[in-house]
Amino acid sequence: MTVQTTYPGVYVVERPSGVHTISAVSTSVTAFVGGAGYGPTNRPVRVTSVAEYERTFGPPVTSAEPMGYQVRHYFMNGGSEAVIVRVAGVGAALATVTLQNAVPANTLILAAASEGTWANVVGAAGLKAEVTASTTNPGDLFNLTLT
Repeated sequence: MTVQTTYPGVYVVERPSGVHTISAVSTSVTAFVGGAGYGPTNRPVRVTSVAEYERTFGPPVTSAEPMGYQVRHYFMNGGSEAVIVRVAGVGAALATVTLQNAVPANTLILAAASEGTWANVVGAAGLKAEVTASTTNPGDLFNLTLT
């Protein structure tokens, strides 16, 4: 290797380094933190499509909780993977309903799958439980219908 002098008394020598470059890793994973209709709270969930997001967290509900719209636009613009963290309001709890037998004594407690007010609504977004006595053995069995 030829050493060239650039200034009197200053010499530049290039030596090979033992340092290796860092291999490429994905930088296209985006995280979203916010409110959603339902789903697991306070833990990251990986989703790879709008359909998977809506199965897990529900469709976008209101503009007051825009995370669903943001996730939808992310995937529409070419995103391939997202990490979602649903947060619920302060004091959010699981909706529960306690069913009693004929005595009446508490016999069955039904609880929502996740915190929030989504399960307080009767109908498509919530849970309705109906208990009827069984015709086979009414003293011991019952039919439970969840809608």
